[in-house]
Amino acid sequence: VQGVGIAGAATVKALNHALERPQGGAPDKPAVAIIKHADVRRMLFSMQARVEAMRAVMLETALQLDLSRMAPDPQAREVAAQQAQFMLPLCKAFFSDTGFEVANLAVQVLGGYGYISDAGVEQYVRDIRVASIYEGSNGIQAFDLVTRKLLADSGQAAWEFVRRVRMDLQQYRDNESTRVIRDALTDAVARLERVMETYLSLVKDQRRDAETGASAYLQLLGRVASGWMWLRMSAIAQNDTPLHRRKRALAEFYACYLMPEVAALEQQALVQAEWIDVLEDELLARS
Repeated sequence: VQGVGIAGAATVKALNHALERPQGGAPDKPAVAIIKHADVRRMLFSMQARVEAMRAVMLETALQLDLSRMAPDPQAREVAAQQAQFMLPLCKAFFSDTGFEVANLAVQVLGGYGYISDAGVEQYVRDIRVASIYEGSNGIQAFDLVTRKLLADSGQAAWEFVRRVRMDLQQYRDNESTRVIRDALTDAVARLERVMETYLSLVKDQRRDAETGASAYLQLLGRVASGWMWLRMSAIAQNDTPLHRRKRALAEFYACYLMPEVAALEQQALVQAEWIDVLEDELLARS
């Protein structure tokens, strides 16, 4: 929640500044607001697409927590509890990492003004940085996600998560407004499945390979969860209202600009422990 809140506040500050700050443009014309500049727009799109995805993932997790207590069917309560527990490390670690990235982008949008305390954006960067450390560092959260949420139960919760994503992909297969994010998410889910299958195939003395790739696996899962939420949001954004146009645009940006990172994350998640264990401790520690 802290990651989502700080990222959202930083985004609002960046948007307001970009609308009001004049700089650059044609030499023979007045300066334009920096929101007109391509790189600034890229950063603003990236910030908003991440923030809105995180909010949706957070609400989905909260829904599963509610269903784990209030669903009328005992089996449904059990599945919901399992899904909520599976997503909690994701919410803690992925949100705090993404919140830091968004706050850092806000500083960049504001430029030198964002670096000093007057703007207040630098405070967001410092406040969110600690969130990836306390209450279990994000590396520990990733380790927990792999060892307790994946390997411990043969991937039961993880496969249920994948099943739910694929169910929505099937449901919206004929929805034209979801085509771009649907294609990106289909590719991302396939990559996630390959990583999960590899981890689950490891014998006990190879588990360190999964631990080595755990942080990348968590980030890959975060991208899939975010893309899933954008699939849902774009599916209902059918009208030509400003809200729906904005939702469709952000969904396509997430698909085209942020989802391609899953290819690198898949490779990182499958890096074997031998690559980090090749040096003795003393040799690694040399500066």
